[in-house]
Amino acid sequence: MRLKEYWKKRDFEKTNEPKGGEKTSGGNIYVIQKHQARRLHYDLRLEMDGVLRSWAIPKTPPTEKGIKRLAVQVGDHPVDYANFEGCFEFYTKIITDKGAVNIGEIVNKKLRANVLSYNLTTDQLEWKPIVGWFRNGRTKDFIRIRVPGQHGGRRIITVTPNHMIYTPTGLKPAGALKVGDTILVLGMRWGDEQIQILLGTILGDAHLEQPSNTHVPHYELTHAGGQKGYLEFVRNQLAPKARIRARKGSDSYSFRFTDVSLLDLYQRFYNEGKKAMTKEILSMLDERGLAVWYMDDGYLAQSKYVELCTHGFTKEENNLIADFLNDEWQLEAKVYHKKPRKKSAGGYFIHLSKVGSMRFLTLINNFILKELRYKTYIRRYHSEWMGERGEQNVVPARIVALEKASSKQIRSQQRYDIHVQDNNNYFAGSMLVSNSIPEGLYGAGTVEIWDNGQYVLKERDEDKLIFEIKGNKLRGIYCLVRFKGRKNWLFFKKK
Repeated sequence: MRLKEYWKKRDFEKTNEPKGGEKTSGGNIYVIQKHQARRLHYDLRLEMDGVLRSWAIPKTPPTEKGIKRLAVQVGDHPVDYANFEGCFEFYTKIITDKGAVNIGEIVNKKLRANVLSYNLTTDQLEWKPIVGWFRNGRTKDFIRIRVPGQHGGRRIITVTPNHMIYTPTGLKPAGALKVGDTILVLGMRWGDEQIQILLGTILGDAHLEQPSNTHVPHYELTHAGGQKGYLEFVRNQLAPKARIRARKGSDSYSFRFTDVSLLDLYQRFYNEGKKAMTKEILSMLDERGLAVWYMDDGYLAQSKYVELCTHGFTKEENNLIADFLNDEWQLEAKVYHKKPRKKSAGGYFIHLSKVGSMRFLTLINNFILKELRYKTYIRRYHSEWMGERGEQNVVPARIVALEKASSKQIRSQQRYDIHVQDNNNYFAGSMLVSNSIPEGLYGAGTVEIWDNGQYVLKERDEDKLIFEIKGNKLRGIYCLVRFKGRKNWLFFKKK
């Protein structure tokens, strides 16, 4: 196998380089890749015998007659290597410390900026400088990927199929992804307290709605005026910038916010747009979530029995809730059903025994807010809410659209990429993407296409190749002549 040496030198679990294989059909690919490794050199590659035969040229390749260059023959590479450097179309937005900037503008101006990047070791976002700017030739082979969000550059990328995209299970080429696959995007990584508040309120009166145009869930919570303090507590913990609005024609208030990071909860809680209960959701609850659920949609009956309104769930789901409360907390919970009345729609509810109610109220005592202490008969308490907040980080999101870019959608056929210091990744359209070739995985350096096109073989024997190059920088008849051993060749323009 001609590629045995190539495969032996690489760990394809770590490198973006294509594993490839020998091609059965002949081709005439010509490419020169500028390789900034320990020393700058140029890799000449010609498609022959189902692989790319390759030579390393220490100096700039000859564009005119009379210039001869040493060309050291190196191992064969798969044909896929000719264009494996993934790239973006000019107008793909990159998140920088100067705002969202088109990648084409960054490269053309060699913009010195920091880009938002992700450190896989520390699991933290970091600002890292751009240290390489690449124009990797022209192509019409782009695909468009969209994740939940508004129809704009922040949630759409136009990318070559070979560019590597971060997923929860590792890097994958864009062309291997499909609608419904999960990739990593920029979003809010909720803190533990926030998760419990989200769980408790969604089990109660809050609801999530996922619009079909953006696919980003809206969270909304509404309560009567007497519980405005509780509403402010939830708002302050989840979305401090959201406005609490008075609802027209009623003594009630609500607040609403939208965040891509709600996607995970929406997918857990909702089935075909309807709220549903599962063991998985219940297993996520702790004392804080139970307290929020009770404050949101519970009450103290006859001043001694805890009851939870669960009329939004089916009988089977109510039995699931009761079993969980009994198995996990020994609360002696039972499911009851009220018949509809004039002022009540009726429905299912969870009733705790007197002993179970005492256990429940003791369990959640230090998480019941001052404004809602009327829901408990325990007077002494010490609030244990810490005000913990999450932070921006990478979160999973499903691809909602993926298609081959049409000629109308490609406003520039030029391919662009950047090299980011240390982390070798950045956010394009809010999606976490890799450098074309991460540092350390390709001779400890970066690569860009210096020239490419096709060639026509004129003459070939063991020690000599004569061929016509039809590239952008190199055009004409060129020769490779072997000298001084098997690996050393001279590369020059003949005419």
